[in-house]
Amino acid sequence: MSKTVFPLRAREAFKQRTRSLFGLQPQPIELLCDYCGKFVPSDMKWRCGYCNHENHRTEVYSFLSKCQACGREPKAFVCPHPQCGRVNFLDEDKDGAQPARQIVERPKPVPQEDPKAQKRREHESRKEELEREIELAKLNSVLAQAKAAGKIRKDPTAQEKVKEEIRRYLERVMGDHMAAEELRAEFAERYKDDPETMKMVNEAIERFLEDHA
Repeated sequence: MSKTVFPLRAREAFKQRTRSLFGLQPQPIELLCDYCGKFVPSDMKWRCGYCNHENHRTEVYSFLSKCQACGREPKAFVCPHPQCGRVNFLDEDKDGAQPARQIVERPKPVPQEDPKAQKRREHESRKEELEREIELAKLNSVLAQAKAAGKIRKDPTAQEKVKEEIRRYLERVMGDHMAAEELRAEFAERYKDDPETMKMVNEAIERFLEDHA
C-alpha cells in the first residue's frame, strides 16, 4: 500500500521505506502537491535539474533520492500536472533553482508507408468495393425479376382498349397539327415575298390534314 506524504517529509519517508524493505521492491510514495493537492508518485521518471540526465530506474534513483548520473539530490520538483506546474520544495532550504522535472514521453513517429504498398492497399480496397457493388447489382436484378415474375398480368378490358385507341389517335392527330404549324412557319418565312405560293402551301397542308383525319 502506497504512503501519502507532503513534499517536505517525503524524502525522509522514502529513505525509511527503502531501509526497511532492503532487497525488496518498495511501493512508491505518493506526494501531495502543496498547491493543486494532486498526487505525485515517487517513481515518476524525472530529469535532473543539475546535469539534465533522464532517470528511469526510479525504484532506486527517485527524485526523492538522487540522480543516477551526478549523484546530487534534488531540492525541489515541478508538479507534473498541466493545470499546476508549481515548484514543490523537498527540504527547508526551499531552493527551487534546479528542480526535478517529469520526463515527457514523446510519441514515436509513425513509420512512413511504402508508396507502392500504399497503392497496392488502395487498389485492393477499391477492388473489394467494386466487387461488393457488382454483387449488390446482381442481387437487385434478381429481386426485380422475382417481383416481375410474381405479378399476374391481366388482359385489358374493352374500355381500356378503347381508351388506348383514342389516346393513340389523339397523339397522331396532335402530332400532325403540330408538324403542320411548324411547316407553315417555315414556308411563311421562305415565301414571305410570294403570297400566291404561300396560299398553295396552306391549301396543301389543309388537304393533308383532312385526308389523314
